[in-house]
Parts: sequence; structure tokens; C-alpha cells
Amino acid sequence: MDPPDSSTSWVDSIRSSRLAPQRPSWKLRILRWLGLLAIIGCTIVGMIRVAEDRSLDLPWDGPTGKERYGLYGNGLPQHWVCGDGHDHYSLPYWMLSLACAVPTALFWFVWPRKRASR
Repeated sequence: MDPPDSSTSWVDSIRSSRLAPQRPSWKLRILRWLGLLAIIGCTIVGMIRVAEDRSLDLPWDGPTGKERYGLYGNGLPQHWVCGDGHDHYSLPYWMLSLACAVPTALFWFVWPRKRASR
């Protein structure tokens, strides 16, 4: 009995198929890594600011001029008034990390796929 022909192995068919991983463009790779750095940075800044019990709120020209919008704590979104009489509307730091994580996940898992050719 003759051995099977080894020149047409299943490995060659996998390498040439559409299942083989595609190398992403340099722009997509940069966006992926910037997204990961943003998630890590937001998480670290959030942990430091929460431990110090400080907010990251910025002034905004509202109806009274005393509104502040930004980040505070790691609970739920909240409204609070500081000692200076400013109205603070704050989101938790984890929401900023989540806002960075959603597009980063898209960069890693959805956008690198090429559309099927017809």
C-alpha cells in the first residue's frame, strides 16, 4: 500500500483559507494599544482619586455658572453640592473605564474582520 500524498496536507489548506488570521493595519494596532492604555490609566487614576476622596469635576457654563461636571467615586452617578455652593454632577470612574473599554473591544474583536467577498 502506498503512503498518502503529503504535498497536499490539511495544514496548507488552513494557511491558504479565509480562516487564517489577518494582520491588522498599523492604524488599528495603534488604536488597540491606545485603548488598552486608556483603560489602564482610567482605572489607576480612579483608584487613586477614590482613595483620596477627590473629584475630577470641571466648571461648565450653565444657567447659574456654578455647575461642575465630571467624575467622582465608584458608585452610581450622583449630584452633590460642595462647600463652595457648586452643583456637582458626577459619573463614577468605572464608567470612564467602561467608555474606553467598549471601543477598544470593537478594535480587538469586530473591526479586524474582513467582509466576505462574493
